[in-house]
Amino acid sequence: MYRKKDNQQTINDFILPFGGALAADNLWVIKSSLIPWDEIEGGYADLFPSGTSNVAKRQE
Repeated sequence: MYRKKDNQQTINDFILPFGGALAADNLWVIKSSLIPWDEIEGGYADLFPSGTSNVAKRQE
């Protein structure tokens, strides 16, 4: 089973440990805005039918 996280941090919200922020013209920041993350997650979630097995958990 897969549960979507409603409070997912965006790349624009990411704060670097030394107090900086990612530049808006950074190639990875630009690419992240081009990817349809919600559509990808929807397809990924379909691989885990609800009601079966345990909830997927992040490894820490």
